[in-house]
Amino acid sequence: IAPRYAGFNSDRTAPEMRKLTWVLEKARIYQDRAASVRDHSDRAATDANS
Repeated sequence: IAPRYAGFNSDRTAPEMRKLTWVLEKARIYQDRAASVRDHSDRAATDANS
């Protein structure tokens, strides 16, 4: 019998894993957005200084 890797195969953890995946995806999107905002503000500061 194969071991249950931290319970990932159980029905109980499937929703938890989906939620975790969703949270991680949201965090990644947020980081991408924050990075692009930072990039724009850096560019604006550079334009103002030149």
